[in-house]
Amino acid sequence: MCIIHVELRGGEDGRIEYQDLSRFTFGWVGEAISAFSMITTQLGGCVSFLVFIAENMTDVAGVSPFHVMISMFPILTIMALIKDGSMFAGTSHLGNLALILAISTVFWYGFSYSPPSTDMSTYTQFRPHGLPIFFGIGVYTFSAHCEVVFIEQSMKKRSEFLSVLSAAFIGITALYLAFGALCYMFFGDSTSEIIFENLGTTSNFVLFVKVCICVALLVQYPIVLLPATTTIEDLLKAKGSLVWSNAIRILLVAFTVFLAIAIPSFEVVTSFVGAFSNGVVAFVLPPLCYLAHAPNLGSTERCFNYGLAVFGVVASVYSSIVVIACVFNPTASVC
Repeated sequence: MCIIHVELRGGEDGRIEYQDLSRFTFGWVGEAISAFSMITTQLGGCVSFLVFIAENMTDVAGVSPFHVMISMFPILTIMALIKDGSMFAGTSHLGNLALILAISTVFWYGFSYSPPSTDMSTYTQFRPHGLPIFFGIGVYTFSAHCEVVFIEQSMKKRSEFLSVLSAAFIGITALYLAFGALCYMFFGDSTSEIIFENLGTTSNFVLFVKVCICVALLVQYPIVLLPATTTIEDLLKAKGSLVWSNAIRILLVAFTVFLAIAIPSFEVVTSFVGAFSNGVVAFVLPPLCYLAHAPNLGSTERCFNYGLAVFGVVASVYSSIVVIACVFNPTASVC
């Protein structure tokens, strides 16, 4: 974990973003890369929400994903036009409750109807061709790491930041791996990209849980969209115009709905966003920023950071190419 301390000025509220650190280090190029990554990450998150909702509501309502998307558009537009993000503050509690209910339901269904096999030979231990998709999804799950710059500033005891951050990432990683491994042991090679699809559609309780998680994601949509709309409004200097501001928000909602209809694969969307958008910010910019502000590093540390940056570039580019190939040829062996 690399921690550096530099003096730079944030926005009017004093908040320092990844873009500020990138601009301070690499000028407008660094800021542009960070801003682009943030916008595409947020929009990609919105698209993945819509794909997830459409797939699950198809089971509940018995209609096509297309009709689910179209029916959601007016609701999404109205929520996107609300500029005060604090109005959605309470939705985080709804999301947490829905997530706990969803995870509990998966465990209940798995242990009740599809318990893990004691014969480990029935499971595929390793698929090398799946690494590009795995890389993208893995990076996507940690997309909130862009907030660590601001979190460090907000802590009362900033000296404890590194230990708190390390503990949080280790804990989250362990939970992700445990949940993923257990789900694979439940359903084996039939494990779906959206785990709820493995729970069937005959149980009213399962359908209720699907509705709960979909509602939670629906009300989270405007919160995820907000950083992207704010950044684009700043770039286009549209904040002073109500007409242009609202037009941007409506167009972004329409754009995310269009992408969700055009690419109805949760796995492809999350993997591409992770590889294409998050990969650079997660693996390339941090070590380069560290090298720029810590010129007296030893040769081992310099090699490690340069190697991390090179790995980030190669992995992000290769994973993005594989995901794009999967869009046009979903039956390919790498998909």
